[in-house]
Amino acid sequence: MVKLLLREAVLIVLAGLFVAFAAPLLLHAGAEPGLFWIGLLMSLTFMALYAVGVAGGSRLKAPVKAAVGAVAWLLAFVAGGGLDPARHLLPAALVLLPLAAGALRHGLPGLADGLFLYSLPMVGVRWGLVPMLGGGAAPALVVMAAGGFYTALRATSGILWPIGRAEGQEHALPLVPKSLPDRVVGVLEGTTGLSARPFATRRDGTLDEQAISVVAPASRARSMAAAVQAALTAAMPQAPLRVELGLETADGTEIVVRRAEAPADS
Repeated sequence: MVKLLLREAVLIVLAGLFVAFAAPLLLHAGAEPGLFWIGLLMSLTFMALYAVGVAGGSRLKAPVKAAVGAVAWLLAFVAGGGLDPARHLLPAALVLLPLAAGALRHGLPGLADGLFLYSLPMVGVRWGLVPMLGGGAAPALVVMAAGGFYTALRATSGILWPIGRAEGQEHALPLVPKSLPDRVVGVLEGTTGLSARPFATRRDGTLDEQAISVVAPASRARSMAAAVQAALTAAMPQAPLRVELGLETADGTEIVVRRAEAPADS
C-alpha cells in the first residue's frame, strides 16, 4: 500500500510539473506560477479515471482487451471531428510508451494491455473533462496533453513495475489484508442478513483481526450461529472453519467466524 501511494504521489507531482512547464510552451504563452497547482488538481481526476477505466481489465482476455483498447483510442482521439494535430497528436502518440512497456514485459499480449490501460481512461478525459471546459481550445489542449502524460506514465509504470495483484504481481499480498476469503464473508452476511466486520472483539476489548464477526440480537445469536455453521459446512465442506459466540455488548452478541486451527478467545 505504501509503495502504491508513493508512486501515485510521484506521478501527481510529475503531472503538475508537466502542466507548469509544458502548458506555456503548448499555448505559446508566458509561465504562470499557479499552473503547477492546477496540474496537481487535474492529475487527481486523471487518477480516478484511470482507476475506474481499468477496474475490470484484469478479467478480460488479450483479444478483447485489444479490441476495446483500439475502439477506445479511436473514441479518444479520432471520433467527433477527427485527429486534431494541434490538440490530439501528442497524447495520441503517448500510447507508444505503454505499448512498448507491455511488449517488453509480456510480449504480444502485453500490447493489448498497454493499449487498453492507456486508451480507456483517455476516453474519459476527452469526453468527460474536455466538455466541462466549455469548448475552449486552449484549456482542452492542456487537459488532453496533461491527461495523456499522466496516463502514459501510470500505465507504463504499472506494467513494468506492478504493485499488487490487480497489476499482475501474482505473489503479492492483498492491499487490504483479509483473514478469511470473500466467500466466507458472503455466507456469513447472507445467512444472518447483517454486515460483517473484518475483526472480532476479544474479552479484554482488543481486536482479533484473524476472525470476522457480526453483531446479532442476543436472543437470536445462538440459533443464528448454528445456521451460519451449517451454511458454511454445506458451502465449503473442506474449509476448516469454526463459528462461535463472542463478546456480549449493549448492541448484541458477536457471532465470530475463524479458522478451526486458530485459538479461541478465552
